[in-house]
Amino acid sequence: MQKVKEVTIAQVNDKGIEDVQSTYQNIPVIRTLYNSWAFPKSYEINTQPSLTVPDEAMSIAEIVNRYAHGMPLPLGKTGEYFGEESDLPNNLDKLDLAEREEILRSVAEERDKIIESVTKRKKEAQEKRLQQQIDQRVKKQQEEKEQYELLKQKFEGGKS
Repeated sequence: MQKVKEVTIAQVNDKGIEDVQSTYQNIPVIRTLYNSWAFPKSYEINTQPSLTVPDEAMSIAEIVNRYAHGMPLPLGKTGEYFGEESDLPNNLDKLDLAEREEILRSVAEERDKIIESVTKRKKEAQEKRLQQQIDQRVKKQQEEKEQYELLKQKFEGGKS
């Protein structure tokens, strides 16, 4: 491996950056803060349309107006949440032991109901699958029996 010569800013200014880059083009170098100029630049080019939503941030005039009227200044506009609201309080640390135990009991009951419904659905699905397999086997046996009867009739009809 070749040893890299040190280049001062004065040399870069005298030679021009292209000359210095061509001098060190084939020498392996680790990119650092001090030699980043010697490496090719690769910037990201966005070809997709912008997904920015207009009027999502507060303008300076709006912030000053809110401040002047004593209105609260939120850090950002709050988003809309369309899911179900939780029955649990936001701060569980401020509840006493009885309230915590009640919440724990209600959550455990909900969990048990969910587990029970899931196991019931699994059992129903398994029974349905077994019934389908039984129906398929019965149908197959009936078809085989019918084929046997046809062959038996042909064989007996050919004998007489």
